[in-house]
Amino acid sequence: MDSITNLIEADVTPLKISSSSITEWFIDFIQKIYMMVNKNQRIINTREKQLDNNILELFIVSLLKFNLENDLLMRDTKNMIPTILNRKSCFRELFYICSLQYPYLVNDSISTLWHRITSLNDMKLENIDLDKTTSVPLFLSDPVALLLRIMLSLSNPVAKESYQIIVQAIFNLVYIQALFTIVSEMNRTEQESWSQIEKNKSKNNMTKYLSIVSSKLLQANYNSNTDNSKVWSLESINASICERCGNFIKIAALIQHHLYQPITWWTVSLNTCPNWGSRICLHINLNNKRESFFSKPGCVFPFDLLWKNLIQELQVYKDGEPYWFRNDSLSSITNWLNEIFQIDNQHLKFLRHIARGIPLFHSPRFIHLPTCYADLLQPYIGLQCSYCRKSITQPILCLICGIVHSKEDTEKKCCHQHIHSIKEHLISCNEGLNLSINIHSTETLIQRKQRYNYWSSLYLDKYGEEDIHFRRGRILYLNEDRLKLLYSAWISSNLDQLSNTSSIDKFDF
Repeated sequence: MDSITNLIEADVTPLKISSSSITEWFIDFIQKIYMMVNKNQRIINTREKQLDNNILELFIVSLLKFNLENDLLMRDTKNMIPTILNRKSCFRELFYICSLQYPYLVNDSISTLWHRITSLNDMKLENIDLDKTTSVPLFLSDPVALLLRIMLSLSNPVAKESYQIIVQAIFNLVYIQALFTIVSEMNRTEQESWSQIEKNKSKNNMTKYLSIVSSKLLQANYNSNTDNSKVWSLESINASICERCGNFIKIAALIQHHLYQPITWWTVSLNTCPNWGSRICLHINLNNKRESFFSKPGCVFPFDLLWKNLIQELQVYKDGEPYWFRNDSLSSITNWLNEIFQIDNQHLKFLRHIARGIPLFHSPRFIHLPTCYADLLQPYIGLQCSYCRKSITQPILCLICGIVHSKEDTEKKCCHQHIHSIKEHLISCNEGLNLSINIHSTETLIQRKQRYNYWSSLYLDKYGEEDIHFRRGRILYLNEDRLKLLYSAWISSNLDQLSNTSSIDKFDF
């Protein structure tokens, strides 16, 4: 811990690069990415040689976090094809390029941030001006951004062991942050019950944390205004903490996976490796659960198994509680709580709206499609426009939102309201990217703005052949392989490669 503190507090030593043009290229590379993302700032002010340091710092952290979140989305998505899951990530190279510039963008704010997280020097709140030195209290900060900021600020690459210490320090904050949001959702009566637990007689540190957090929230009169019928137990609180900390654990493990040592079991598809489930159970000593979790084909890696495995990889958890880098953990918790309630009363009322648990977002998905094509076709026979009541001869079903509209080249046969609704849908649904099925032809339509392309049909007969426009009158069934291929291309932004080929075989990304 002391060695990491010394690295953070050390002056940044200029990187020795043989050519100054290479350094300029690195900076120009980051700025061009910024301009590509921010369409409203394509041209940098000619009076300024480079972007503002604060903007660049925020953008670098956001860029790296976006890559991690996108990678995590691929791993958390069911039915992703193995070629996408196992392709090489560019995060390591991107992190290296960003780390060349980032230390020059920050001052001593990172050092102050590290001391606030660790409380190793017992900084007093009266010595910290939250309006100037810090932007937001730690409990309202994004833990992934905190981790990236600290890692990028180190002028030299750190060892894996040092990285795990940094993760451990931030995970302590994330753990109490999750506990804070749970207690804030309790009503006053339940907070009083948890605050009166005899801390000194309890062997479970969780009860100590609950007591101090509940007491502090009671003093600030910060609780749920409604009568919450849910009664919390230690088991339910622990389960909720695991759920709320899950995203940070997975992101931290993903950074370790890219920068240090690949987590091989996380890159292998369950459907392509018959012994995958057995290897995981052996790795985390869960052989007695192997049959119940892995006996069904196509099952998803359960969250509790993933949690235990990643916790073991990061080494931040033991016996149901996190490791602490200092013996006086309650002192750190008190500092973090005092920091958030140092906010003046005028702005404290907004705390209830922002001091909530990080929302959990599910992976984007297609609408449910029936197995038999006749079941898909039947509801849209004789479909009429909701505005002018004219028949829609070529109905198009959006795979993303489920809306049905007429085919593009038949717009003129309908009313202006319907034409306008089609254009609005193409813009609003998935940012102008539209995936749909021509219900009367069974073809799949891929559309991006003014670009159109028909892809293979998702429905085939029992011989695996298409029947476009039902010329042969065959009974068609949903082909899971094609649906999986289309979904994987959509979720991984590979639709261009998919639509540029006329082959109906599995496409290698």
